[in-house]
Amino acid sequence: MSTNASCGLLSQRHELQGQIAAHNQQIIQYQQQIEQRQQLLLTTLTGYALTLPQEDEEESWLATRQQEAQSWQQRQNELTALQNRIQQLTPILETLPQSDELPHCEETVVLENWRQVHEQCLALHSQQQTLQQQDVLAAQSLQKAQAQFDTALQASVFDDQQAFLAALMDEQH
Repeated sequence: MSTNASCGLLSQRHELQGQIAAHNQQIIQYQQQIEQRQQLLLTTLTGYALTLPQEDEEESWLATRQQEAQSWQQRQNELTALQNRIQQLTPILETLPQSDELPHCEETVVLENWRQVHEQCLALHSQQQTLQQQDVLAAQSLQKAQAQFDTALQASVFDDQQAFLAALMDEQH
């Protein structure tokens, strides 16, 4: 073999070794990025008292999250219904006498019914306030969860939420 041919083969060998080393370095970088994103996702989920689903449990994990969202929506609907009921009872409450002392007359039975309505209205008002507080806390929690999920998703290898869900579903098949 001539010296030029040997130098050419040696040069190609060095070039290929350099490419292999560069590819290996790139693989290491990608693995580190995946580990960092996985850790960020775990940290974000932990902030919501959630964990990543175990392998082959992604569907049940997602179903549980959906059930939690439905439960929150149901509480929202209950709150709306209570607010409507309070709006209906408020005008009735305003017609009731302010004094606890009622005159003894033929209308005592009617006034007793009004007192029951008044007590029901007060109970509903208290329930409304409690539900409103729960609503505010749930909305804040939802916003925080969505923001953290969005942040984790942006830092992940997925383009959007659909890509993330598709990847979860692909792992099951």
